[in-house]
Amino acid sequence: QDLFGFIDMLALRGPNTIGIQVTSGTNHAKRKAKIVAAPRALAWIKAGNLIELHSWSKTGGRGKRKLWTCRKEEIVESDFN
Repeated sequence: QDLFGFIDMLALRGPNTIGIQVTSGTNHAKRKAKIVAAPRALAWIKAGNLIELHSWSKTGGRGKRKLWTCRKEEIVESDFN
């Protein structure tokens, strides 16, 4: 179960606390919509914290070795419009 309805992991980077939502590459847009719909997510950002969405997928050229790749997107206050 997600912390506050949108956080899978917490990370500390310098003075910042980062709430991270992790998903598969195909669910990136759905998870972003979930975050911006969560009432506490905007309050989390306004309190000076960060939110990142990490989605993982296998990438690589045809016939080449496929590697797991992470797409990171920071969720910002303007995403909540």
